[in-house]
Amino acid sequence: MAHNIEDLIGLDESSADTRSVIQDYSLDEVEEDPPFRRYIGSRSRGLDLLIENDRVLAAQVFVQAVQGFSAFSGDLPFGLKKDMNQGQVHTLLGPPTEFDKFDSKYLFQSSGKRLVVNFNDRSEITYLNIGALQD
Repeated sequence: MAHNIEDLIGLDESSADTRSVIQDYSLDEVEEDPPFRRYIGSRSRGLDLLIENDRVLAAQVFVQAVQGFSAFSGDLPFGLKKDMNQGQVHTLLGPPTEFDKFDSKYLFQSSGKRLVVNFNDRSEITYLNIGALQD
């Protein structure tokens, strides 16, 4: 069950890759946000997908148990590791587009994705938000 969560961004909900992640991670909690959005996730698996107009718009990966979600047990996107601090994230991914004590924002123009890495007051990664770059 090795999936690159970041590769789901922009895919159709009905794509084989998206359906495989939904099945493999038991993403069976659905929250409708009419008219065109819905969230598909699993609090116990630590993963949430935002679907808009039948495309995966964003993914939220909970590295630690926060906001009612358990910690994600799979490999983290972008080569990140659960025990990294903010400085280590910056070393791995390079200088962020912007950052403060609690988050680092990256824009990956070549892949059309953005990443926000959120940290707690001890500089530990709490969750990741991965999405498409806005036009």
